[in-house]
Parts: sequence; structure tokens; C-alpha cells
Amino acid sequence: MREFLRSAIRGASVTGCRPDGDDAVVVDRDLLAAADLLPLERVTVTNTSRGLRFETVCAAAPPGGRAVVCSGAVAGSAAVGDQLVIAAYAGLDREDLPHHVARVVELAEDNRVRAVAARTPFDVEG
Repeated sequence: MREFLRSAIRGASVTGCRPDGDDAVVVDRDLLAAADLLPLERVTVTNTSRGLRFETVCAAAPPGGRAVVCSGAVAGSAAVGDQLVIAAYAGLDREDLPHHVARVVELAEDNRVRAVAARTPFDVEG
């Protein structure tokens, strides 16, 4: 088994930090669906504004509000306006590789979906 990117949200702007909540990154349900991420799914979060990385789980915020909130202990790893990458991975066997397609959602500054891309292990980026 090898670990590969399964889903990602890139360019998510933190809209709130709630240290008193459960440990999670709380994301607008529509954005979770766009990236094929589920509540309670383990994710790696990279705060590109601060050069930090942490693991937590996703939680769903009401749809339409474009919320991205760091809650609980992970609230100290971000501030409102910070840019995040939220990524989930999957273990794949060699025979699964030709069929693997990762879903990557790029957000605009206001957390609106700008683009959705399909990526494979065989893509050549230029």
C-alpha cells in the first residue's frame, strides 16, 4: 500500500477560530461535498500563511456560509484570514493506481469554488 492524495481543498481562508469547540476543522458542507470529504474524516491541514501543519478531523458547517473554522486545540494553529490546504489521503495497491483520480478544489479568496480538478499519479505538471 502506498499513500496518495484523495481529496483536497486549496486556498481556504479561515473565517473563525473557536478554541472552546471540539478539535476539528469545520468547513461549509457544500465545500466538503465539492471535495468529497466527510465529517469525521481525518485530514492533514497545512496553514500556508504560518508554515504549520496539523492533523484533525472535518466537521460540517451549515451550507452556503463558506465557513472554514479551526476549532478546539487546532484553533491555536490559525488566525482569521490564514490560508489553508485541507487534504485527505488513501492507501492504494499497485493495481489501483491506474484508476486513481484525486479531486482538488481550488477556492477564491471568499471561499467560493474557483475550480475543481481531477489529478492522477501519472499527471506531468509543467
